[in-house]
Amino acid sequence: MDGVPVLSSTSPFRNVALVMRRGCAVCGFEMPRGRPVYRAFAQGDAATIRMYQRPLANDRDVPMHLSCVLYSAMVCPYLREKTSRLGGENTINPGRRRGGMAAVLGFEDFGLMVYAGPHHFLDSAFPAPNVPYVGLVEDIPYRDGGELADRYAAAVVSDSEVIDTSVERCFWSDSVHDQRQLDRAVQSAARVIRDSLPVRELKFEGSQFNLYRF
Repeated sequence: MDGVPVLSSTSPFRNVALVMRRGCAVCGFEMPRGRPVYRAFAQGDAATIRMYQRPLANDRDVPMHLSCVLYSAMVCPYLREKTSRLGGENTINPGRRRGGMAAVLGFEDFGLMVYAGPHHFLDSAFPAPNVPYVGLVEDIPYRDGGELADRYAAAVVSDSEVIDTSVERCFWSDSVHDQRQLDRAVQSAARVIRDSLPVRELKFEGSQFNLYRF
């Protein structure tokens, strides 16, 4: 527990801190405004978004740069292999199959959905924040992660022209120092959300959420 990157799992705390700073879920550097953001989806989720959620989809996890999501789809066992399935310890869909045709989807922008009822922010007794994805603009279906190698190489070049790596990135290891920094980032996010007006209200999984865009 001394500075090891925490990438194998996500948490609402890390997700909120990343969203508020537009930090990529993989590299932690800012995702530039005005450019698409990306997520990789299993076959069933991608199909649902195409058919029913093109204007506004949502997911529990944070978006990425194109090069970062393509890298993830190439190296993550679940995203890479068409025969893969989530482990039994997964808290959302244990054992779920990825499906034969996964997809990397690009969206115009993203935001944050926060439970609209009275609650203590990020209290586990209440629904966790979700990430809304606004406007489907790109669809890259694939069967095997290896198919994405050429796209990845091209994306590394194009992303290198727009990602500012000279600034501090949103990247927290499991060190005591980094976890304190993450706590401060979450506290700052809570204050900003408290003082902001939501764009609209949404109903998701039986609960009301406020949608914020930053």
